[in-house]
Amino acid sequence: MATQNWPADVPESPLLDGYTRQRQNSKLRTSVDAGLDKVRNRYRATPINITERYHFTNTEKQDFVTFHDDSCDGGAERFIKKNPETGIDSEYRFTAEPQYEVVGYGSDGAIWNVSLAIEIMPT
Repeated sequence: MATQNWPADVPESPLLDGYTRQRQNSKLRTSVDAGLDKVRNRYRATPINITERYHFTNTEKQDFVTFHDDSCDGGAERFIKKNPETGIDSEYRFTAEPQYEVVGYGSDGAIWNVSLAIEIMPT
């Protein structure tokens, strides 16, 4: 299946609150009989774990659910969205199911906080 693009009618920039970024560990450490441990990279390209939170209207949340469940095959397929740190389109994939929390009500229905666990794929 082709890589999907983030839906145009869903906010692309996450909230600052709750945004985290951490490169996955690719180091292999070997103990030796004497001296310092030996350290080397297992591989050069490592994904970066990201946690993002979004504030969605009811309609935006439904559009996101359709994107996740249908376009991304339940979160199994990769997708393209703008990296909020660089402003450049990057390839991502989901690492866990999205978390949905109702935080209020508006003219469109429920207002949602949506938390995503995703990773940026290495280039």
